[in-house]
Amino acid sequence: MQFLLRKTHLTMQSANAMGPMLNIIALFSIISIFTGTFQPIIVLSAFLLSYLNIIAIYWLSRTFTSDGGYYTFAGKVFGPSAGTLTALLYALYGLPVLLDLSLFVESISEQVVGGFSVPYPIIAMFVGLMFIVLSIFIILTRERRSFAFTVAAGTFELTFIIITSMIFLIRGSDSISQAVSGFPGFSGTAQGLIFALLAFSGGGSSIFLSEKSRLPTNDPAKSIILSYTIVGLVLVLASFALNGAFTNGASSSSGTFQLISVVFSDLGRRAALIFYLVALLSALNLTTSYLRALMGFFRRASIDNVMGMGTLANRKLAMSVYAAATFALYIEISLTTNTFLAFEIIAGLVSLSYIVVHIITNFSFLRLKVLKRSILYKTGSAASSVVLILVLIGSISGNLSSVPQIDFLFAIGIAICGAIIFVVRAIRPSSIRGLMVWALQDDLNDR
Repeated sequence: MQFLLRKTHLTMQSANAMGPMLNIIALFSIISIFTGTFQPIIVLSAFLLSYLNIIAIYWLSRTFTSDGGYYTFAGKVFGPSAGTLTALLYALYGLPVLLDLSLFVESISEQVVGGFSVPYPIIAMFVGLMFIVLSIFIILTRERRSFAFTVAAGTFELTFIIITSMIFLIRGSDSISQAVSGFPGFSGTAQGLIFALLAFSGGGSSIFLSEKSRLPTNDPAKSIILSYTIVGLVLVLASFALNGAFTNGASSSSGTFQLISVVFSDLGRRAALIFYLVALLSALNLTTSYLRALMGFFRRASIDNVMGMGTLANRKLAMSVYAAATFALYIEISLTTNTFLAFEIIAGLVSLSYIVVHIITNFSFLRLKVLKRSILYKTGSAASSVVLILVLIGSISGNLSSVPQIDFLFAIGIAICGAIIFVVRAIRPSSIRGLMVWALQDDLNDR
């Protein structure tokens, strides 16, 4: 009998895909590079902006039930080419996640293990490799067991963050006054906000499992709201409680995670080790949730004949090829590049792609005539689109003077996506026209 997902499964799927502890340790360090002690305000702003984003995802997931997710929304509203472009952009920010987080694991392992008299670069690299293996193993195990791990590990992670934040607040801090006293300017705000928004990416991942849920038109949409609310409030609480750990800013070249350093100096080695282990658990939760969503995406794409993705229908074969490619790239980057810088660059690429996908999703929602009377929802979505576009422009501009590799890789990715669609339309138009059952589009636009 098929295993059907409950609302609890879907909520934790979306919550884990946001990786709350990973965000606190890794992304908060990157955000502080650009914003300093203004970071909590940036996180709060990203949380509120994300709520505007999920308006579109919420209603679209109630209107269309498909594991295709974002490309389904764009394709149903704007046509096959838009759907295909969105599918490629989602793959652009979904596929690098395992590689990016394995680099995070190695980088943070170097920092933690470096305090011991051991050959820590080798050990850190080994931990990163084992992280890739464990992620693939969990995602390929039986779904019931996989989701049992997701719910248990995610609940523990959120509980740990809440308790830790309360401890830091009780210890006393002037983090709130610090936060509002150092506005970083438009460029710094935009760059910080692009990474803060990345902290909330993945929250819509349950839509890629909607066809396996007990109530496909109800549970995925509600789980998105629940996960955003729970994780968002936890992250905002943590950003204010732990802001003192980022007072001195961070350096992308130093490769340090500020919170781990502060915990190590203030609370000792054992406490730092606990934070490190919870960070690894968070990275594992996020990776398995992302990979699970990717599998749902590719399964639906193979059925819809998106770009000939039928070859990816064999789950084990596809995951084996993906794991091998990730292994090779990980080893190459580990041996030749600063792993923290590589993590930051790939995270920036993922974030920019995420923003573009959500802009397209918002536009899809705005064009839905079935919701033409929902002025309030569409006003919020329109405002979200404007802010996202401004953030995208500001981030790209800021990257040119700080981390230009992000813009370079993003431009290459966009060019490749556009070239693929152009070539396929010219050579194999059936791969575009056969994207989905488009008869529903006319029916929808007539409502």
